[in-house]
Amino acid sequence: MALKKIKKLIATVAWTTVPIVVKMLSSKSKKDDLLIIKTDEIGDYILFRCYLKYFKESETYKNSKITLLGNIAWKQIFEEYDHDLVDDIIWVDKKKFNKSLAYRFGLFRKVSTLQTSTVVNCIYSRSLLLDDGFAYVASGRNKFAMKGDNTNRGKSGKNFDKVIYTSVIDAGGQEVFDAVRTRNFISEILKAKVKLENRLEPTSNSMSVAKKYFILFLGAGNPERKWPLDHFLEIASYVQSKHGLIPCICGGKEDMPDAEAFLAKYKKNTINYAGKTSLLQLIELLSKAEFLICVDTGILHIAAAVGCPVIGLYSGKFYGRFAPYPKELTAQFYPVYPDFVDTLIANADPVLYDTFTMKNNTNKMIEPNKLLPYIDIIVAHQ
Repeated sequence: MALKKIKKLIATVAWTTVPIVVKMLSSKSKKDDLLIIKTDEIGDYILFRCYLKYFKESETYKNSKITLLGNIAWKQIFEEYDHDLVDDIIWVDKKKFNKSLAYRFGLFRKVSTLQTSTVVNCIYSRSLLLDDGFAYVASGRNKFAMKGDNTNRGKSGKNFDKVIYTSVIDAGGQEVFDAVRTRNFISEILKAKVKLENRLEPTSNSMSVAKKYFILFLGAGNPERKWPLDHFLEIASYVQSKHGLIPCICGGKEDMPDAEAFLAKYKKNTINYAGKTSLLQLIELLSKAEFLICVDTGILHIAAAVGCPVIGLYSGKFYGRFAPYPKELTAQFYPVYPDFVDTLIANADPVLYDTFTMKNNTNKMIEPNKLLPYIDIIVAHQ
């Protein structure tokens, strides 16, 4: 038992000290290049991507080489829409990063050899061992981060801000919508006016659906956040019976078992694209759909960006950060919460922001009939 504990301790030290070792091997930058760090998930990138152009167009960085450090999960979207906004991209595969010490060391080493004078970390829920680590090993006279929360780095994480960054900017707390906070942050860095925007036009034209349809996205990044399958079935039956719209099931390969379970119980006409589309094809499907129903996940933000009406199923956790949506970004976005969360929101209860850091996912408490008025409103406006 003691030997296992010693081995575990040695492994932990090895994994966590990689940035420190790499930093010791690094040299100072001799150029004025820029590194932008954005390694969080697809939805986060969707709310960020329209701001990349402001770095390229700015007086400060228009002649600099701009490198983006990004999450490989949104590679398809970047390569299709945004590749011309930076000069280079370094992809982070988080699965490899968490499993391979050699991969982690190599990635940190690659970042440390960039000739950057400025580092901008555009993540609110920063991770001390991931994006903060990359900012630490990168060369740079100026290193910017936004004042964030402790979701991914613990209460002691903020103690490292002074070690890593030259400037930590308060662009708004978690009650501020994510795209608004990012706009504030970048505006402060560039000392320029940055427009609040979030638009995505489909470029694919390979998905052909003969009849009008609405999309049910059954999955979630965390399986515990899934809405019950029986609730989706009840909604599908209501919409198809009352409005004549066909349910279109979407999701990744990991959502295929849920799609098969849905089809086994739902005997009416259905379209199943779970595990069968690329991100670009999903963007096209969303652009042509009557509306989307899903839990709070990245697809919800893609839908809003392409102009697809959204009914989002929320637990109340991080209220304000990802919903409600600003009207400037989308007109038909309907966040739905459990009844007791609605009461907290109506009363502007300050406990709201602290209470919903809990792990239980209360969106399971949302009954299907609570969605029906929003469905009817959306269909009436089509």
